[in-house]
Amino acid sequence: MNIWLKNLWSHLVPATKSDHNKIVTLLKEINMKVSELPAAFAALKTQVGAIGDQLTKAQGEITTEIANLKTALADVELPAEATTALTDLTTAVGTLSPVAQALDDLNPDAPATPPTP
Repeated sequence: MNIWLKNLWSHLVPATKSDHNKIVTLLKEINMKVSELPAAFAALKTQVGAIGDQLTKAQGEITTEIANLKTALADVELPAEATTALTDLTTAVGTLSPVAQALDDLNPDAPATPPTP
């Protein structure tokens, strides 16, 4: 028999009961894994949301403390190093905003529900 025909025939041989059972078992495992995805995605969404909330809270607290510090030091002559440090700190807080926004964007906000008439 021609080798090409022999190879073709080997692929056309029906699956055995054992093959069928293996396929069914694998499909069940795949379905179980797929069914776990929504819960895993929901958990990740919650975690990302919590991180975004923490960063937003931290940014607010830091910004408030810097404003309080500036107010307290408004009438005080600061050394150049302290003025530079305060400017650097204000700049550093400004860099937190895009990071917090990027994390917030990973977790899309729920659409606003229209008011009921």
